[in-house]
Amino acid sequence: RAEIRLETRHFQAGAALIGKLQSTLQLSGMSFSVSPEARRAAENELITEAVAAFRVRADIVRQALGGAGYRVRSMSISSGGFVPPRPVLMRAMSAASAPEVMAPQLEGGLSQVTVSVSGAIAVE
Repeated sequence: RAEIRLETRHFQAGAALIGKLQSTLQLSGMSFSVSPEARRAAENELITEAVAAFRVRADIVRQALGGAGYRVRSMSISSGGFVPPRPVLMRAMSAASAPEVMAPQLEGGLSQVTVSVSGAIAVE
């Protein structure tokens, strides 16, 4: 048993290479993941949204307590959690096609990137 790890950003080129390799190797698994750059960009956007939502909630608490303002005493931002997509392998063989090894047809999916913000405020 041996393992080859192939990383690519190009589905079609990767699928073509897998098709060629399958003539001598058996494909046992495939997974997809978000590139580090795309994940970081999504997290940065989500952090801005999450902090804005935290401020809205903090202002609701301030109003409910009748305060004139609030200070953020502590804040924790966690990111990096994401659910990778499952690869969608589409195999279509017509009855007229020969039983030859074909490149898998791949489709991209969606990944869920999460960011959470928690903190404590002091109402003034």
